[in-house]
Amino acid sequence: MRDFNDPYEDLEDGTEPSTFNVKYLGSTVIDAARSEDATAEAVKTVISTAKVASGKKLQRVSLSVSPKGIEVHDPVSGETQQQVSVYRISYCSADATHDHVFAFVSSLDHRETTSSFGECSSSSSQSSDAPAILECHAFLCPKRKVAQEVALTVARSFGRAYELWQVASRRRKLLEEQRSEAKVHQMDTESNAVRNLLIDFGSEGDMTKRMSEPADCNLLVIVLDTNPSQRIIRINTHHMTQCLDSIIAFGNAHLMQRAQNKLAVLACHHHATEFLYPTPGKPMEVRQIDGQYELFTLVEKTVKTKLTDLITNSPRMHGHTESLLAGTMTMALCYIARMNRIKAPGTRISSRILVVTGSNECASQYMTYMNVFFTAQKQNIVIDVCALDKSLSLLQQGCDITGGQYLKLPQLEGLLQYLLWVFLPDPHTRTKLVLPPPVKVDYRAACFCHRELIDIGYVCSVCLSIFCKYSPICTTCHTVFKTPAPIAAKPKKKKIRT
Repeated sequence: MRDFNDPYEDLEDGTEPSTFNVKYLGSTVIDAARSEDATAEAVKTVISTAKVASGKKLQRVSLSVSPKGIEVHDPVSGETQQQVSVYRISYCSADATHDHVFAFVSSLDHRETTSSFGECSSSSSQSSDAPAILECHAFLCPKRKVAQEVALTVARSFGRAYELWQVASRRRKLLEEQRSEAKVHQMDTESNAVRNLLIDFGSEGDMTKRMSEPADCNLLVIVLDTNPSQRIIRINTHHMTQCLDSIIAFGNAHLMQRAQNKLAVLACHHHATEFLYPTPGKPMEVRQIDGQYELFTLVEKTVKTKLTDLITNSPRMHGHTESLLAGTMTMALCYIARMNRIKAPGTRISSRILVVTGSNECASQYMTYMNVFFTAQKQNIVIDVCALDKSLSLLQQGCDITGGQYLKLPQLEGLLQYLLWVFLPDPHTRTKLVLPPPVKVDYRAACFCHRELIDIGYVCSVCLSIFCKYSPICTTCHTVFKTPAPIAAKPKKKKIRT
């Protein structure tokens, strides 16, 4: 038995607990965990119950106290009858009225109810979010001094357990920092070895300058309008094949600029939007063509195969239908966000979207367009537009808002040349090139009632919806406007008789 005056620093992490020979009085459920009065009432209840059952002898037990908690053993067989973690003990004391009694309060799991000492029965009637059950255990000590010693030992065990937890937290944090530093050092070593193998530097200064630069990655997402209702396709169906070949060559040129560059191609149809490249899941298996880079072959075969499947499975078109350009651009933004989320640490991705379309203005998608433009501006994503047929004022606004380039194609036969000249350089490189001058942007808004661009309209003061004609009720937020009162006529002046 340990003297309660011994310093608690001698108590290690639970290998040498303090053991006391006591008698178990019993236990009862209480409501308050940190109340001395509640504990005293619980001890009184336990003692009363023990007196009622005076025909039975009190059970002798060995009470072990350590920073791990309290353990109760059978002194004869050594069998563990109960283990209470120190983190589940909320209160302990030597009872003031019954000075030979030591009691502590612990919380039980809500799935367990105690039927007798050391025996727990499962209770499935309580829900998983029910509060924990608080139970007071009382022990009869041979002397008042022993009861006080047990209480002080438990209190010191609390302090020792907190110190051990702090030490373990510091060790765990230090170990995580060491692992992180080792991982960064390994990545730097591997990166330097690869650069030394692949790059032929002229001098040591060139090598230091190159290694200090971050590994940039340019992500290009091409949105290709494949709606058959476009005028250029209705005039000549071969124009679609020409545009597709130009887009594939342009995408391969982007990949050829830098090994870290990424490419994605989305097809915009009148009924659906689909990724042409890359495809989800396992990449398509293609046979390598002599004289062509494997990645270029994969891009070409994948785009053509996926586009053929999309056109073949598209429903029959009745009349003129709009292209789902705004929705496709939304998918492009989501793809860019996912690539930024899974990128390697320290990699900087410069993302941009190129829209190639020959469709007319789609004022019905005005709100979606505006959401896409301002989201791209917030994420520093550039939107470029190559209009194959007519000028598109809404897409002009998107290019102007995000800092992109808008081009109305003069000749469809020169599509690839214009793509390589205007849209292949990244935004940083474009500042050093002579590009077509920016066009005057038409910032007219589309009304919410007829989806048409208007010069002058009526704006709801609550939700900022725009209407081409006055309405007493806003069709968007259902706000009722006050009708202006008619202007009162000026009273006639009375003639003054002279």
